[in-house]
Amino acid sequence: MARLAVVISVMVLFSACDERLSPTRGEVTGTWTATLEGTVFQGEDGTGETTSLTLTLEQSGTQVTGSEGFTDTMGRSGVQPVSGTFLGLQLSYSRLDFDPDCGDRTVTGIGRVTSVDPGSTMRTGIGASAAGACPMLADSLVYTKQ
Repeated sequence: MARLAVVISVMVLFSACDERLSPTRGEVTGTWTATLEGTVFQGEDGTGETTSLTLTLEQSGTQVTGSEGFTDTMGRSGVQPVSGTFLGLQLSYSRLDFDPDCGDRTVTGIGRVTSVDPGSTMRTGIGASAAGACPMLADSLVYTKQ
């Protein structure tokens, strides 16, 4: 009888873990915002400048689409379409670079969300290969769900 209780306890524990990591646990649908010290344009010093980023996402199953936009303190702005996947608590996405001098280079992001509730955060690493006059891009951002 004690062994049966242990087996049932272990099964309950594993089923709780499976639920926590399930891709259907929640959705990243909504608006996520972040602030970057500096600019999104390559080759600029950006000292004293800030850039606000807005990631607007729509999720269907594990597929995610939407847009990422920016505005900076120099009066510039832009928007690029986003596509990716959300599995467990990880968002993987890609978009084109905001900087027109970088051509059509793809920027990829991988974010880990704390939850999908408003006020939750998503720590995201973004990167892109060198392209034209633009050096390799590697940065990290913390988005907050609105």
